Amino acid sequence: MSQRKIFVPKRRIIIPRMVIRERRAPPPSMRARLRPQHMRYEVGRYRERLRSGPGGLGRGRVWTPERVGEQHNLILDGGYDLPPSYGFTGLAQYAAVGTGSTAPSAGDTGLEAEVARTNNIPSGEPDQTAHPSTGHYEFTRTREFTEAEVGGQNLTEWGWAPAATGQLLTRELFRDGNGTPVTLTLAADQRLRLIYTYALDVSPTGASPAAFSLALQNVGALTGKVFWTGWFYAINNYYGDLVIADHLVMAEGSSSSNPYGFYFSRLAAAATPGDNLYYSGNDFLYGNNVPVAAYSPGSRQRALSGSLVVDTNTFNGDNYGWGWSAYEYSYGSDYRKVFVAFALDNPLTKDNLHKIVFDPWAFITW
Repeated sequence: MSQRKIFVPKRRIIIPRMVIRERRAPPPSMRARLRPQHMRYEVGRYRERLRSGPGGLGRGRVWTPERVGEQHNLILDGGYDLPPSYGFTGLAQYAAVGTGSTAPSAGDTGLEAEVARTNNIPSGEPDQTAHPSTGHYEFTRTREFTEAEVGGQNLTEWGWAPAATGQLLTRELFRDGNGTPVTLTLAADQRLRLIYTYALDVSPTGASPAAFSLALQNVGALTGKVFWTGWFYAINNYYGDLVIADHLVMAEGSSSSNPYGFYFSRLAAAATPGDNLYYSGNDFLYGNNVPVAAYSPGSRQRALSGSLVVDTNTFNGDNYGWGWSAYEYSYGSDYRKVFVAFALDNPLTKDNLHKIVFDPWAFITW
């Protein structure tokens, strides 16, 4: 069988180079999603009425709403820059009202024409934090404007803020049940109550942990699962994982004289979602030994400013992972609970001749 040569015209042949990269999970990140819920307004008066009690009949003052409404709202862009200064639980401490009529915009920073701002909490209406489902929290705040502040006013707009002045968390116009803007005309002897609810969702939870990889210098990438543990106890009347969320977003450190901040701790045993996790003894880093970057407006995240270094005297033994923890002296053994866990797929063993150096990562986003 004869063979023939095939001549190919001279040309440049480019063969594409394929690069196959190792598929890795992202660095561990705790997420906290802020969500507006609803605001209820009540125009009314305090009326006296006879009430029975241990001493017989007596007079009492009862709040009597005469006009009410409920509506939704939006969180302003600038409102998302407030948690690093006030935490998630401190965003709605003041209610504000005004007479402006411009439709709300995400870029607003304040009311168009503010008349009054108050943090007056009416009797029997304390701030409330509810935990209706795993990872979901709802905050309800009630504030009351007096007759001297709003009596005789024609109010058209409202908002909530963490401080007596400055950036609002949310702004809206007063609206009726159909969403149409309305004016609240108050008599000279009437008051106004605003009842606002907003929500926070933290994730990933123990029910849905997220895969992560974390780079260690001279070791490589370690993999595991990250999750909020769901275990909590009361510190300042908030749930424990909300305490951690506030400390992390505010980058509040900790020390032996001020133990209410966050700790970065070692998990000395295998950890799975649903476990009631503790860190071992005094085997932790104070939060003020964790290098946290200054918050960059608009970024909606907190990140390490540099490598996190664990020295030769800390975290020795098997590291089954690490966790963010809070410390409080007065709660007995509960003071060592871990609220966010980075549970490794395989433990890392460390001795007193080595350090652990974590590459920087963004540890909480919102």
